[in-house]
Amino acid sequence: MSTAPEVIAANYTGIRVVGITCITDMAIGDELEPLTHEQVVRVAEQARPKFIALVKASVGAFRV
Repeated sequence: MSTAPEVIAANYTGIRVVGITCITDMAIGDELEPLTHEQVVRVAEQARPKFIALVKASVGAFRV
Protein backbone atom coordinates (compact mmCIF):
# COMPACT_ATOMS: atom_id res chain seq x y z
CA MET A 1 0.00 0.00 0.00
CA SER A 2 1.10 3.51 -0.68
CA THR A 3 0.93 6.33 1.83
CA ALA A 4 1.86 8.93 -0.78
CA PRO A 5 -1.63 10.46 -1.21
CA GLU A 6 -2.01 10.90 2.54
CA VAL A 7 1.43 12.47 2.87
CA ILE A 8 0.77 14.84 -0.02
CA ALA A 9 -2.54 15.94 1.52
CA ALA A 10 -1.02 16.36 4.99
CA ASN A 11 1.91 18.35 3.63
CA TYR A 12 -0.46 20.59 1.68
CA THR A 13 -2.25 21.47 4.91
CA GLY A 14 1.01 22.09 6.78
CA ILE A 15 1.02 18.89 8.82
CA ARG A 16 4.48 17.46 9.39
CA VAL A 17 4.72 13.80 8.40
CA VAL A 18 7.13 10.96 8.95
CA GLY A 19 6.78 7.52 7.42
CA ILE A 20 8.21 4.17 8.43
CA THR A 21 7.55 1.17 6.22
CA CYS A 22 7.91 -2.54 6.68
CA ILE A 23 8.29 -4.12 3.25
CA THR A 24 6.97 -7.67 3.30
CA ASP A 25 6.88 -8.33 -0.46
CA MET A 26 9.44 -6.81 -2.81
CA ALA A 27 7.14 -7.45 -5.81
CA ILE A 28 9.97 -7.87 -8.32
CA GLY A 29 7.74 -9.31 -11.03
CA ASP A 30 9.02 -12.45 -12.73
CA GLU A 31 12.14 -12.74 -10.57
CA LEU A 32 10.29 -14.25 -7.60
CA GLU A 33 7.58 -16.79 -7.00
CA PRO A 34 4.19 -15.38 -6.09
CA LEU A 35 3.73 -15.11 -2.32
CA THR A 36 0.73 -16.24 -0.36
CA HIS A 37 -0.99 -14.02 2.18
CA GLU A 38 0.30 -16.33 4.91
CA GLN A 39 3.91 -15.82 3.77
CA VAL A 40 3.51 -12.04 3.85
CA VAL A 41 1.97 -12.20 7.33
CA ARG A 42 4.85 -14.42 8.51
CA VAL A 43 7.43 -11.87 7.32
CA ALA A 44 5.52 -9.08 9.07
CA GLU A 45 5.42 -11.09 12.30
CA GLN A 46 9.17 -11.70 12.09
CA ALA A 47 9.79 -7.97 11.66
CA ARG A 48 7.38 -6.97 14.44
CA PRO A 49 9.83 -6.77 17.41
CA LYS A 50 12.39 -4.66 15.55
CA PHE A 51 9.68 -2.53 13.99
CA ILE A 52 8.08 -1.79 17.37
CA ALA A 53 11.47 -0.88 18.83
CA LEU A 54 12.18 1.42 15.88
CA VAL A 55 8.82 3.19 16.23
CA LYS A 56 9.23 3.62 20.00
CA ALA A 57 12.74 5.02 19.62
CA SER A 58 11.65 7.32 16.79
CA VAL A 59 8.61 8.69 18.62
CA GLY A 60 10.82 9.56 21.56
CA ALA A 61 13.05 11.61 19.27
CA PHE A 62 10.24 13.71 17.69
CA ARG A 63 9.81 17.32 18.66
CA VAL A 64 6.27 18.62 18.46
